[in-house]
Amino acid sequence: MKISNLIFVFVLLLIYYQIYNYVGSIPFGFSTESSLMSLFTGGRSDSNQTNLNENFLKNMDTDNVESKIHTMVNISSNKGHSELPKFDVVGNNISVIWLDDTFGAKDLFYKRSIDGGKTFEKPINLGRNFTGIYDHQVLSADNYVYVIWEQSPDSNGQIYFQRSIDGGKTFEKPINLGNNTGLSGTPQIAISNENTKGFVIYSPKVYVTWHDASNGIIIRKSDNGGQDFEKPIKLSENNPLSFFPKITTSGNNVYMAWVTIYDKGTEKERVEVSFAKSNNGGKTFEKSFNLTTNSKISLDPQITSSKNNVFVAWTNGTIVSEGFPLLTDTIFRYSNNSGQTFQEAISLNNYTGWSIQPMIKSSGNEIFAIWTEKDQNKNADIYFCVINSTYSKGCSYKVNLSNDSEDSFNPTFDSVNKDIFVAWTQGNILQTPSIVLKKVTLNGSNYSVYDQGPALYHDNEDYFDPQVKISDTDNRLFILVNGKSTSNDEVYFLNIDIPTVDNKNIKLNIKNGKNLSNNWILYETTNHKQPDTFDDDTKSNANTLDIFKNVSIAIVEPTFTNAAYNNAFYIFYNLYLNSLYGQNITNYLNLLTTNLEKDPQPDINEYGLKNHISGLIPNANISFLSDADIHNGYVLKNSKINLDNYDILILGHQEYVTQDEYDHLKQFVANGGILILMYSNSLYAEVSYDDNADSITLVKGHNWEYNGKTAWKSIIQERWIADTSNWTGSNYALASNVIFGNNPFGYVKHEEQFITNPNVLIILDYNATVPYSQPGQFNDFKIATYEHDFEKGKVIGLGIYPTENLLNNSRFLTFFDSILLKYVINNQTTIE
Repeated sequence: MKISNLIFVFVLLLIYYQIYNYVGSIPFGFSTESSLMSLFTGGRSDSNQTNLNENFLKNMDTDNVESKIHTMVNISSNKGHSELPKFDVVGNNISVIWLDDTFGAKDLFYKRSIDGGKTFEKPINLGRNFTGIYDHQVLSADNYVYVIWEQSPDSNGQIYFQRSIDGGKTFEKPINLGNNTGLSGTPQIAISNENTKGFVIYSPKVYVTWHDASNGIIIRKSDNGGQDFEKPIKLSENNPLSFFPKITTSGNNVYMAWVTIYDKGTEKERVEVSFAKSNNGGKTFEKSFNLTTNSKISLDPQITSSKNNVFVAWTNGTIVSEGFPLLTDTIFRYSNNSGQTFQEAISLNNYTGWSIQPMIKSSGNEIFAIWTEKDQNKNADIYFCVINSTYSKGCSYKVNLSNDSEDSFNPTFDSVNKDIFVAWTQGNILQTPSIVLKKVTLNGSNYSVYDQGPALYHDNEDYFDPQVKISDTDNRLFILVNGKSTSNDEVYFLNIDIPTVDNKNIKLNIKNGKNLSNNWILYETTNHKQPDTFDDDTKSNANTLDIFKNVSIAIVEPTFTNAAYNNAFYIFYNLYLNSLYGQNITNYLNLLTTNLEKDPQPDINEYGLKNHISGLIPNANISFLSDADIHNGYVLKNSKINLDNYDILILGHQEYVTQDEYDHLKQFVANGGILILMYSNSLYAEVSYDDNADSITLVKGHNWEYNGKTAWKSIIQERWIADTSNWTGSNYALASNVIFGNNPFGYVKHEEQFITNPNVLIILDYNATVPYSQPGQFNDFKIATYEHDFEKGKVIGLGIYPTENLLNNSRFLTFFDSILLKYVINNQTTIE
């Protein structure tokens, strides 16, 4: 298969993953978000971000063409990782938010411009959060600026709302709108300026919606501009398997669309697009109904409205059969009576079979739509479509905007009058991704496409995920992009005069943003102590990084377990699978002793984890240890834990350990260490270790016992089951066919731990159920990521088994980062 074909298959499966990442098994193996991006980008460049003014544009055709000079400003401009920016524009007021770890935690930063992007004021840290922040959004109206996000691991996920009533100059304290979202809230926000009396516009109505892991789709509204909110309304009839809510308002109408899963885990399982509406400003909602019928896969719903018209688009998935790629199409439905009834569904891509990432926007009687499409055996392209609401039987105008030899993806657009500006990421695995901008405009009765200049491209930087906004008061176009290099990640802002003469190339240069004010304003959202305001970003980074200099983290390689699996114990287990309990076995006992690998090296996942943590906490001391190291007491000093050596131990899949290793790990925690059980099925069976022969021998566990002369099948499955429950908080879950009601990382069942100690603190509950009864074994069955205090230390158990796909999942890594930062920070000296 051609590389370009493989890439788009990955994109399709990623989109398919977006729906299954909350609900359980994925029938196709695929790489998730992080690895997908690496396929498109070819990884980061090895060069540092220097001299970005030089040779910024590649292959720019400027012959006989007058070029305009514009400036792309680095608005994050610090040494931390700045990522996932979002922005909104009202006139010349620009509000930008992004995630940033400048102060040693994943904080949510805000920055504004009140002069159309010519200058930006000093950034505001909306909260020093030792937790993960997800799905942050910003929306503005007049002097109001609203920011929402989901925050975890505190309280199993929380939905936060924060507002400014002075145009983003200052912010009030955040409001927690909802708990127990289970880290799959995907909150959305909408506003309506219908609070009027005569010609006076009062504070806007504000609507916030999200998925709650226990109750499904929730919406809360405020009639006073977000000062306070009414009680939550449940829209999905308490169906917790309802995800990805989207919301739009038009006057006093509020429209909602989301995805609902029915009969999960059965042959009748179906995934439908659901719709609900309110015609009284959100006071009450009519009963929801489905826009699809018996759909196996529906995902990524989009919704927009204009007066009494409401438009919904989504990706429809068709499973041909196992082993064949998933077919996807962009489907559209339209209502002209405020959502009472909808016209028949149409396919905007005419069922070509590989269409994803839809986006729609209404403009008068027309609807503009874009999507990514993979024509058969070709590269991924960006398509644009115009639909006339008076005759919505299909696209009245459709064009391939990219139509080149490279893959294009993640399209975005904005429109003013009949001018539509579309931007997307372009690139492949051999080329650094760049941003392409094109303009579609109405000339008379026909639409035309104009190239707005060369791509944003530089050898030292990867540009991706553009966002486009147009000022509603003057002729200005704004583009926000993320840039990644080996040295740093930054947020760039581009301010463009909308060309009065079409087909002009736009010449760009880079401005490093150092002339912009970078004093930080800090707003407390947790009980953690805030750092002081720093004079500049260099000082802030220096102080922040210093607190990690004495942090020592060890990743423990499962060398004993690897040996047990290497043509040894499991051959014996299967050879005598049908033997009777207590029956003495004397043949093939050599299989119960096995040598360790000579000069063992960490595997790719362990190296990847080490590199990831090193990027997150660059000044920390991160090393590898083996099972033999723990067995021999290398974390001990004079038979006591030396906390100056190791603050955190991260276990691999330590299924087989010696009694000494087990005791040393327990003592490490008792004396104040932090132990992270990265994998489930840990500390399950006992082996002995021969240091001279560098070999292990089974002793007890996994339903077998061996005394060196004879072996017999035993009732002992988990070797230290009661003691492990006491100090680690969980035990191995011997349950098959577990269904995960809350699955934010797209975890595919492998091996899990279940909570057996009532004193643990749940961080993230996966809402697991066992679909059949096993009396006495799974009472109050709960699989969760948790923390458990044991004497002076703490155990963090993930509860699940992080396969390679999970370790490449950006959402999971953000969650893991938040846990690591929280406990690293809390065990270090507070920033002075």
